[in-house]
Amino acid sequence: MRYIVSEALRNVRHGGVVSVLAILIVALTTILFGVLYLVRAAVHFELARMADRPVVVVFPEDRLSDDEVRAMATEIDGIPAIESTQVVSKAEALARSGELFGEHAAVLLEGFGRDNPLPRSIEVWAAAEGPEPGSLAALSQQLRALSGVESVTFEADSIRAIGRVKNTVMLLGALVIVISVVVISFSIMLTIYARRDELNILRLVGATYGFIRVPLLLQGCIEGLLGSAVGLGLLYGLFRNLGSLAGVQEFLEPVAAAAIVGGATLIGMAGGMMPMRRRLRAVT
Repeated sequence: MRYIVSEALRNVRHGGVVSVLAILIVALTTILFGVLYLVRAAVHFELARMADRPVVVVFPEDRLSDDEVRAMATEIDGIPAIESTQVVSKAEALARSGELFGEHAAVLLEGFGRDNPLPRSIEVWAAAEGPEPGSLAALSQQLRALSGVESVTFEADSIRAIGRVKNTVMLLGALVIVISVVVISFSIMLTIYARRDELNILRLVGATYGFIRVPLLLQGCIEGLLGSAVGLGLLYGLFRNLGSLAGVQEFLEPVAAAAIVGGATLIGMAGGMMPMRRRLRAVT
């Protein structure tokens, strides 16, 4: 066992620039998948945050009386996709604006008390299955068709933006995985060619292909493991310096970090297996 590990470490050292490149690319893969996990957490946080505020806001026409607006809210409440509604009067809308503007409210809202221009609205919460952009758009279209509705707004931009970021990171992650496997394969191919004379001697004295393969396979695993360790270290540094600015409050959970390290090691193993049989038989 000691021989196998020492041979694998020796292979990594002799790989030179290619081994370093393989480790750095695996590190980049680790960072991308760490970011993907954090983006996934941000998506769930955003959906939970949206559950605490209306996802659709209906603005009735000004000509409707307060009783008619309340009747509209009751009608909306009866739609299966709706969990609950709340009528916001003009006075309440003005009070909320005052809270929003804080110390500047007195200046910005001066005169609004006598002639309040803010509209009444009906805040709508979606049902428990969750606010997806497509379903929100369909729901808003349904609400616009109601009699007495002037306009409808719904919050889907943030979900769409997070979804686009998530898809982009997944695409980049898949691309970098392929590059990682190729570079690690190339690193091991160079090792095989650089040590072909030594490998031939091992074959002549009776070493099996399995005995020769194991250190090379372990070389790929070590490069994957080192790359994931470097990647997690860099990701933690980014989190400490930029996490608060990006709204990320917690780093990867231990299980997620272990899964990423294990995945990177498997990437290294896959890179080690690809060139093994054909290249070994070609030089021995």
